[in-house]
Parts: sequence; C-alpha cells; structure tokens
Amino acid sequence: MAYWLMKSEPDVYSIDHLRSEKRKT
Repeated sequence: MAYWLMKSEPDVYSIDHLRSEKRKT
C-alpha cells in the first residue's frame, strides 16, 4: 500500500513516514 502512496505523493508519504518513525523512537 505504501508503494502507491509514494507514487501519489512521495513528499507527503516521506514526511508522514519519518514522523511516525520519530514518534515511535
């Protein structure tokens, strides 16, 4: 599912993913 998100909006997905990882840590 992430693969299509990246194709749709890589910037938004990247930011969301990074934020999720940061919050997890």
